[in-house]
Amino acid sequence: MDIRQISGKISLTFIIITGIMLFFFTSCEKEETSDFVKVAEVASVHLGADLDATYLFSVLHKAIYDTALLRTDTTMIDSAWVYRSMTAPSAYASYLIDYGDSTVSPDFNLKTGQIEAVQDKPFTEANATITASFTNFTVNNYRLEGTVNYVSTGELESGSPKLTLICDIDFYAGDELMINYTGSKTILWTEGFDQPENNEEQLFEIYGTSESNYQNPENNDISEAEIAMEIDGVLDVSFECHKTVKYGSVLIYETIPGYNEQLTGDFIDSDIDGCSDKVMIKNEQNFGYPYYF
Repeated sequence: MDIRQISGKISLTFIIITGIMLFFFTSCEKEETSDFVKVAEVASVHLGADLDATYLFSVLHKAIYDTALLRTDTTMIDSAWVYRSMTAPSAYASYLIDYGDSTVSPDFNLKTGQIEAVQDKPFTEANATITASFTNFTVNNYRLEGTVNYVSTGELESGSPKLTLICDIDFYAGDELMINYTGSKTILWTEGFDQPENNEEQLFEIYGTSESNYQNPENNDISEAEIAMEIDGVLDVSFECHKTVKYGSVLIYETIPGYNEQLTGDFIDSDIDGCSDKVMIKNEQNFGYPYYF
């Protein structure tokens, strides 16, 4: 066998081994990416619930300070008819926020049903609380049950009025409980508190945590998970934004049987209008999953 035959066999062997190695590593990377996408999709369900809770805060805040509602007890806020009553027993005021049978709100979500809220005293007083609950209220394909407590603490933090938002909400897909969400957030009213009736001036910083139990028997990949999320620093929120969030980032910890994953979520302004419209969810390997909200 001459040197050219030996060289040819060596080259062929090298090509075969290289091809096998490339196939192996490509297959592994595809499998890892596929597993990450499954984890990120579950994380996005929790993230969506958290954004719904933030949007509920904005609706309650607007109702408290809406000048038309204060004058006439009736107005429209974020595409919903809102009615205010000062005759509620043992309460300062009560509110009915009615989305009717099918209403697209400014956050581009389809909403039906009603939110009922009771305010115990003027929001200028310390520890004034407005408590909201739901009646046949749905956001897109989810029905919400539970309570939201929005509190004016009467305190200042870094010169800004300090508010809190405590949520305990169950999200149902049909008759099946999809996610039990709890959130504890601190809200700093950074701008606009001297003109609370002017929504264009309202800016907030939000920090805090949330948790949920996810279950979905129809998800053959991940049928149950525990999720914890914390805001990394603060979320900047503006009532001028359709989705309320301007920018910020979150840390997400997802636990499924036999597996843990730590994720990051960066809010991104894709259309450069000063407001976020998606969250890029990433894992420690820097795989990315865009969640549009």
